[in-house]
Amino acid sequence: LSDTTNLAPAVSGAKLFDHIKHMVFTTGPSLIIALIVYLVLGFSHSSSGGADMSTIDEILGFITDNYKVSVLCLIPPVFVIVAVALKLPALPALIGGVVLGLPFFPMQGNTILGDGAAEIPGAAAMLNYGTSVEIPEGASGVIEELASLLSTEGMQGMMWTISLIMCAMVFGGIVDCTGIMSTIADALLKLARGTRGGLV
Repeated sequence: LSDTTNLAPAVSGAKLFDHIKHMVFTTGPSLIIALIVYLVLGFSHSSSGGADMSTIDEILGFITDNYKVSVLCLIPPVFVIVAVALKLPALPALIGGVVLGLPFFPMQGNTILGDGAAEIPGAAAMLNYGTSVEIPEGASGVIEELASLLSTEGMQGMMWTISLIMCAMVFGGIVDCTGIMSTIADALLKLARGTRGGLV
Protein backbone atom coordinates (compact mmCIF):
# COMPACT_ATOMS: atom_id res chain seq x y z
CA LEU A 1 0.00 0.00 0.00
CA SER A 2 2.23 2.78 -1.27
CA ASP A 3 1.35 6.45 -1.51
CA THR A 4 0.54 6.49 -5.24
CA THR A 5 -1.52 3.30 -4.97
CA ASN A 6 -3.82 5.05 -2.49
CA LEU A 7 -3.70 8.46 -4.16
CA ALA A 8 -4.59 7.39 -7.72
CA PRO A 9 -8.00 5.84 -6.92
CA ALA A 10 -8.75 8.63 -4.44
CA VAL A 11 -8.28 11.28 -7.13
CA SER A 12 -9.96 9.35 -9.95
CA GLY A 13 -12.89 8.12 -7.88
CA ALA A 14 -12.11 4.44 -8.39
CA LYS A 15 -12.18 1.83 -5.66
CA LEU A 16 -8.82 1.07 -4.05
CA PHE A 17 -8.93 -2.70 -4.44
CA ASP A 18 -10.18 -2.47 -8.03
CA HIS A 19 -7.15 -0.28 -8.72
CA ILE A 20 -4.82 -2.79 -7.03
CA LYS A 21 -6.42 -5.66 -8.99
CA HIS A 22 -5.83 -3.92 -12.31
CA MET A 23 -2.26 -3.01 -11.32
CA VAL A 24 -1.48 -6.73 -11.29
CA PHE A 25 -1.63 -6.75 -15.10
CA THR A 26 1.40 -4.41 -15.25
CA THR A 27 3.31 -5.16 -12.05
CA GLY A 28 2.82 -8.94 -12.32
CA PRO A 29 4.62 -9.41 -15.66
CA SER A 30 7.33 -6.94 -14.56
CA LEU A 31 7.93 -8.98 -11.41
CA ILE A 32 8.09 -12.26 -13.34
CA ILE A 33 10.52 -10.81 -15.91
CA ALA A 34 12.72 -9.40 -13.15
CA LEU A 35 12.78 -12.75 -11.32
CA ILE A 36 13.79 -14.55 -14.52
CA VAL A 37 16.57 -12.03 -15.25
CA TYR A 38 17.92 -12.23 -11.69
CA LEU A 39 17.75 -16.03 -11.80
CA VAL A 40 19.74 -16.16 -15.05
CA LEU A 41 22.27 -13.63 -13.75
CA GLY A 42 22.63 -15.55 -10.50
CA PHE A 43 23.35 -18.87 -12.20
CA SER A 44 25.70 -17.28 -14.74
CA HIS A 45 27.57 -15.54 -11.93
CA SER A 46 27.94 -18.75 -9.94
CA SER A 47 29.13 -20.70 -12.98
CA SER A 48 31.77 -18.08 -13.77
CA GLY A 49 33.58 -18.48 -10.46
CA GLY A 50 31.08 -17.82 -7.71
CA ALA A 51 30.57 -14.90 -5.39
CA ASP A 52 33.18 -13.49 -3.05
CA MET A 53 32.24 -15.23 0.20
CA SER A 54 34.39 -12.87 2.27
CA THR A 55 32.21 -9.95 1.17
CA ILE A 56 29.03 -11.88 1.97
CA ASP A 57 30.39 -12.86 5.39
CA GLU A 58 31.32 -9.22 6.05
CA ILE A 59 27.80 -8.05 5.22
CA LEU A 60 26.16 -10.78 7.32
CA GLY A 61 28.51 -10.01 10.20
CA PHE A 62 27.65 -6.31 10.08
CA ILE A 63 23.91 -7.05 10.12
CA THR A 64 24.26 -9.56 12.97
CA ASP A 65 26.39 -7.20 15.07
CA ASN A 66 24.19 -4.13 14.62
CA TYR A 67 20.67 -5.51 14.35
CA LYS A 68 18.53 -8.00 16.20
CA VAL A 69 17.23 -10.13 13.34
CA SER A 70 14.13 -12.02 14.45
CA VAL A 71 11.06 -13.62 12.96
CA LEU A 72 9.06 -11.19 15.10
CA CYS A 73 10.17 -8.37 12.78
CA LEU A 74 7.91 -9.90 10.13
CA ILE A 75 4.80 -9.07 12.17
CA PRO A 76 4.20 -5.55 10.68
CA PRO A 77 4.46 -6.57 6.99
CA VAL A 78 2.43 -9.72 7.61
CA PHE A 79 -0.26 -7.59 9.26
CA VAL A 80 -0.40 -5.25 6.24
CA ILE A 81 -0.56 -8.20 3.80
CA VAL A 82 -3.40 -9.79 5.81
CA ALA A 83 -5.19 -6.42 5.94
CA VAL A 84 -4.97 -6.15 2.15
CA ALA A 85 -6.20 -9.74 1.74
CA LEU A 86 -9.17 -8.98 4.02
CA LYS A 87 -9.77 -5.71 2.11
CA LEU A 88 -9.61 -3.59 5.25
CA PRO A 89 -9.62 0.21 4.77
CA ALA A 90 -6.21 1.51 3.73
CA LEU A 91 -5.72 4.07 6.50
CA PRO A 92 -6.29 1.71 9.48
CA ALA A 93 -4.12 -0.92 7.77
CA LEU A 94 -1.22 1.49 7.27
CA ILE A 95 -1.52 2.95 10.77
CA GLY A 96 -1.65 -0.56 12.23
CA GLY A 97 1.52 -1.53 10.37
CA VAL A 98 3.32 1.57 11.65
CA VAL A 99 2.18 1.05 15.25
CA LEU A 100 3.24 -2.60 15.18
CA GLY A 101 6.63 -1.62 13.75
CA LEU A 102 7.44 1.07 16.33
CA PRO A 103 8.34 -1.31 19.21
CA PHE A 104 11.05 -2.93 17.08
CA PHE A 105 13.05 0.29 16.70
CA PRO A 106 14.51 0.33 20.25
CA MET A 107 15.75 -3.23 19.63
CA GLN A 108 18.17 -2.01 16.97
CA GLY A 109 21.22 -0.94 18.94
CA ASN A 110 23.50 0.76 16.39
CA THR A 111 20.76 2.76 14.69
CA ILE A 112 20.39 6.45 15.50
CA LEU A 113 17.72 8.96 14.58
CA GLY A 114 18.22 11.05 11.47
CA ASP A 115 19.28 14.68 11.23
CA GLY A 116 16.95 17.12 12.98
CA ALA A 117 15.38 14.43 15.17
CA ALA A 118 16.45 16.26 18.34
CA GLU A 119 13.60 18.71 17.73
CA ILE A 120 10.96 15.99 18.15
CA PRO A 121 11.13 13.34 20.89
CA GLY A 122 10.59 9.62 20.58
CA ALA A 123 8.79 7.72 17.86
CA ALA A 124 7.56 10.89 16.12
CA ALA A 125 11.19 11.78 15.38
CA MET A 126 11.78 8.40 13.73
CA LEU A 127 8.69 8.77 11.54
CA ASN A 128 9.53 12.35 10.59
CA TYR A 129 13.30 12.22 10.11
CA GLY A 130 14.01 8.51 9.65
CA THR A 131 17.03 6.63 10.95
CA SER A 132 20.74 6.59 10.26
CA VAL A 133 23.14 3.66 10.68
CA GLU A 134 26.43 4.38 12.45
CA ILE A 135 29.41 3.16 10.43
CA PRO A 136 32.21 1.66 12.56
CA GLU A 137 35.73 2.99 12.18
CA GLY A 138 37.80 1.22 9.55
CA ALA A 139 34.75 -0.20 7.79
CA SER A 140 35.15 -1.24 4.17
CA GLY A 141 33.39 0.34 1.21
CA VAL A 142 30.89 -2.53 1.18
CA ILE A 143 29.80 -1.73 4.74
CA GLU A 144 29.49 1.97 3.92
CA GLU A 145 27.21 1.14 0.97
CA LEU A 146 25.16 -1.21 3.15
CA ALA A 147 24.81 1.43 5.87
CA SER A 148 23.67 3.94 3.26
CA LEU A 149 21.09 1.42 2.00
CA LEU A 150 19.74 0.75 5.51
CA SER A 151 19.52 4.43 6.45
CA THR A 152 16.22 6.21 5.82
CA GLU A 153 15.04 9.81 5.67
CA GLY A 154 11.52 9.36 7.04
CA MET A 155 8.66 11.57 5.90
CA GLN A 156 11.04 14.45 5.23
CA GLY A 157 12.77 12.36 2.57
CA MET A 158 9.44 11.72 0.80
CA MET A 159 8.09 15.23 1.23
CA TRP A 160 9.34 16.44 -2.16
CA THR A 161 7.31 13.70 -3.87
CA ILE A 162 4.23 14.40 -1.76
CA SER A 163 4.47 18.16 -2.36
CA LEU A 164 4.83 17.57 -6.12
CA ILE A 165 1.69 15.42 -6.15
CA MET A 166 -0.26 17.98 -4.12
CA CYS A 167 0.84 20.84 -6.41
CA ALA A 168 -0.19 18.80 -9.47
CA MET A 169 -3.60 18.10 -7.92
CA VAL A 170 -4.14 21.78 -7.09
CA PHE A 171 -3.07 22.85 -10.58
CA GLY A 172 -5.32 20.23 -12.18
CA GLY A 173 -8.28 21.40 -10.10
CA ILE A 174 -7.69 25.04 -11.06
CA VAL A 175 -7.44 24.42 -14.82
CA ASP A 176 -10.51 22.16 -14.70
CA CYS A 177 -12.77 24.46 -12.66
CA THR A 178 -11.82 27.59 -14.62
CA GLY A 179 -12.54 25.90 -17.94
CA ILE A 180 -8.95 26.14 -19.16
CA MET A 181 -8.74 22.37 -19.68
CA SER A 182 -11.88 22.19 -21.83
CA THR A 183 -10.73 25.20 -23.88
CA ILE A 184 -7.37 23.59 -24.59
CA ALA A 185 -9.04 20.25 -25.38
CA ASP A 186 -11.51 21.88 -27.79
CA ALA A 187 -8.69 23.69 -29.59
CA LEU A 188 -6.73 20.46 -29.96
CA LEU A 189 -9.81 18.60 -31.20
CA LYS A 190 -10.36 21.23 -33.89
CA LEU A 191 -6.85 20.53 -35.15
CA ALA A 192 -7.46 16.79 -35.04
CA ARG A 193 -10.78 16.97 -36.91
CA GLY A 194 -11.25 18.50 -40.32
CA THR A 195 -13.23 18.27 -43.56
CA ARG A 196 -10.94 15.52 -44.88
CA GLY A 197 -11.42 13.25 -41.92
CA GLY A 198 -10.30 13.12 -38.34
CA LEU A 199 -7.70 11.59 -36.10
CA VAL A 200 -10.25 10.94 -33.36
